[in-house]
Amino acid sequence: MWAFFVMLRPFGQLIPTAARTALDILFPRLCVGCDREGADLCRDCYTHIRLISDNICPLCARPMATSTCHCQRALGFDHFLIAAPYHANPILQSALHQLKYGGQRLLAKPLAQLLVTPLRGAWTARSISSSLIIIPLPLPKLRERRRGYNQSTLIAQALIEYNFTPHR
Repeated sequence: MWAFFVMLRPFGQLIPTAARTALDILFPRLCVGCDREGADLCRDCYTHIRLISDNICPLCARPMATSTCHCQRALGFDHFLIAAPYHANPILQSALHQLKYGGQRLLAKPLAQLLVTPLRGAWTARSISSSLIIIPLPLPKLRERRRGYNQSTLIAQALIEYNFTPHR
């Protein structure tokens, strides 16, 4: 039965909503953080993802006096935003792994939601341009064909729902 589930999961996006609901009943979605039924990432686990505060550099983790740390300027980044530290968040690690390798495309939306607050904060502070362009990182064609999608494209598409305009 497990092999049957693995085969159906990547094709889930092609199945109409009624059939998708039936699949969710037969093969319930489990949270990547706690294995609770009902969602790919439950609300409790989502709230346990530790976010980076505005005044901490996402690269060196030192307090920042301005919107750009000296280490970011040394690397040539004028604006560098990270929503959450990867290594300090096992739930985030699991969610990204399942989006990337596990075929759980629905995780793109909550992962995109993690980016909304830092993007809006930077936009409001005008540390990024009002003509924001979001460009998903390209994936080698063979890998994208094998996987069936590019996870960064899914996250960028999910940002559209938060009124962030993508660049194609």
